[in-house]
Amino acid sequence: MLLKQLAFLENPVTRREDIKPLKKVAKSTIMTRLEKEIQVAFWGKAYTPRYILAEVKKANVKFVKPFFENLYHKDILKLLSIKQLEKLLPVLKKEFNAEKVLFWENVLGHYTQMNMPNKDIDSPHKENYYNLLLYKLKAFCDRTDTIKDIFDIYFLFKELEPVQIKKLFLDLELKFLETTGYVYSVQSVVNALKIPRRWDIILAEDEPHQLAMKKAIEHFQYHFTSVLLDENTDALDFSYGTYLKEKTIEFDCENVENYLSFYEKNTFVEQECRWYLLSLD
Repeated sequence: MLLKQLAFLENPVTRREDIKPLKKVAKSTIMTRLEKEIQVAFWGKAYTPRYILAEVKKANVKFVKPFFENLYHKDILKLLSIKQLEKLLPVLKKEFNAEKVLFWENVLGHYTQMNMPNKDIDSPHKENYYNLLLYKLKAFCDRTDTIKDIFDIYFLFKELEPVQIKKLFLDLELKFLETTGYVYSVQSVVNALKIPRRWDIILAEDEPHQLAMKKAIEHFQYHFTSVLLDENTDALDFSYGTYLKEKTIEFDCENVENYLSFYEKNTFVEQECRWYLLSLD
């Protein structure tokens, strides 16, 4: 399972004298709009936008709180560098609730990861499982005529530690909102999970094994939907380790082997679980 991310690079030959005025005008227009946004955020205060911005950069709580409360996060990213945001994070942790802090931690993590080389990546096309999961969730919402995306999502979750739901969907928003203009929310994924999918995967396996796999994927779709809709659930954990632990307790088995030998009805799941257990040795 390897998702190929396509990057469209454009390198037009443009005359130097043609591009200078455009850059100057665009920058001036953007700053004028941002200055107005800052003035609105501090309405009734006799401060200039430049003074306000300077105080925010100094981590002055009096200015940081209304700045982050009233400005759109994309505007904040245009006004502050990532290093400046990192400096302000301790102030945000003191002044804001956990959800807002988590959002900005994810913003910092997202842009830091974009700018730092990953030593674990063997080639430019190989990405970590979590990043692949983000792309696959987007694809799953975008195209509804194939089972392939949920098929890959099933196996990606098996490789991951528990994933915090809020973090997952904040990362989805940060990754795709700017390029697509669309927010992939919990409801977007739930709606996609409800759509019947065409089983268009042909594997070199015997028919009973494929049927068992299909049933496992269908059950995963149902379970995934239930977990997303459960207000008391904070994390997604579909690992085989958690599955075996829960089933062993549910069926009051002495050990995992007893559960797999006597109670697991899906031959595909049994085989996958046994491979998982072998990988732990």
